[in-house]
Amino acid sequence: MMTPYKHLLSKGLEVEARGDLLSLKPAEKVTEEITQYALTHKQVILQELHRIEEWVLNMTLKELPISSVAIQVHSKVLGEDIYVCTDEAIKAMVKEKGLVVYLPHELKIIHEKKRHQQDLIVRCEIKKTFNGGVKHG
Repeated sequence: MMTPYKHLLSKGLEVEARGDLLSLKPAEKVTEEITQYALTHKQVILQELHRIEEWVLNMTLKELPISSVAIQVHSKVLGEDIYVCTDEAIKAMVKEKGLVVYLPHELKIIHEKKRHQQDLIVRCEIKKTFNGGVKHG
C-alpha cells in the first residue's frame, strides 16, 4: 500500500516539511484535489518526513551508497547547495533540475586529493558547465 507521502511523490511533487507546514512543488502541479489530499493526510505525511529525516541524519557512510537518496548539503567552500546522490538513477532525477550532484565515489576522490578551496570552486563550475563528473584527481 502506498503511503500518502509516496502518493504525492507519484504525482511528480516535491514534498517538504517546514516545521508543522507542508511545502508542495512545483506549484503548477498542485491542484485543489492534491491540496485537499495533503491537508487530510498532513499529520501522517509530516510523521513520515520526520522519520526519513532522522534516518538520513543517523545514516553511516557505509549505508549511504545503498540507500537510494539525494541529500542536499550546503557547502561553505562553494557557497552554494550541492546534492549527494547515492546512485545514477537518483542523480539523473536531481540533475534534471539543474542542480550540482556528486556521487559518493566522486566525493571520495575529492577528499583523498585534499583540494584547496579555489580548486574545488573551479571543479564545481566545470561540472556544472559541462555536465560532467569527477573521474580522478
